[in-house]
Amino acid sequence: MDRVRIAGEGAARGKQRQGTEAGRDGRCEGEGRHDADPVAEPSHHGDLHRARDAGDETHADGQRVPSRHRRDARRASVRLAPVTEPDAPRPVSPEELGFERIVYEKAPPRATITLNRPEVLNAFDFRMLRELARACEDASWDDEIKVVVVTGTGRAFCVGADLKAWGADLLDNPREYWKWFGAFKDMHDRLREIGKPTVARVNGIAVGGGNELQMACDLA
Repeated sequence: MDRVRIAGEGAARGKQRQGTEAGRDGRCEGEGRHDADPVAEPSHHGDLHRARDAGDETHADGQRVPSRHRRDARRASVRLAPVTEPDAPRPVSPEELGFERIVYEKAPPRATITLNRPEVLNAFDFRMLRELARACEDASWDDEIKVVVVTGTGRAFCVGADLKAWGADLLDNPREYWKWFGAFKDMHDRLREIGKPTVARVNGIAVGGGNELQMACDLA
């Protein structure tokens, strides 16, 4: 009797254990299937991303690089308008330059620049400085000109800056002051860098900036 009861209880416990394990295995299988094959809703946003990324390249480090067509489109969107190159430097006739403070003459192979303010002993004003620089530029560009002569009209070569004009235009006006000295420096630079022999024909008084002008020439 006791032996039969023990055997029955063992069989019952075995069935219970099998049922429990079967239930646990069923849950695991269900959970595994749910994780492996989730139910996903269609995503229009995801489609856009996939379409956008189609054709992208991937570097070895995993960084995605936009496709060539997208890169070209981006470059085109920021491309600047082409820059028009200036015309090649070319000499012009003195008449075209319309100088008022100097006389510029060309008789190849010589060009002559004459300071022409005899009433103030050929003193520099701003316009004269700009005209001198432009004449030197033109003489440099003209391949028929081999030498440049600088001289003055009247009894002076040059007495430097026109101090009367300075008092009217530059005193208490530092911006104009530095513009004037910028033009003064540019005139000397153009003369020294003309690329041809320059001769100062000193016809009279040469002081201050006038002395600097003749010193900037190769010969005097």
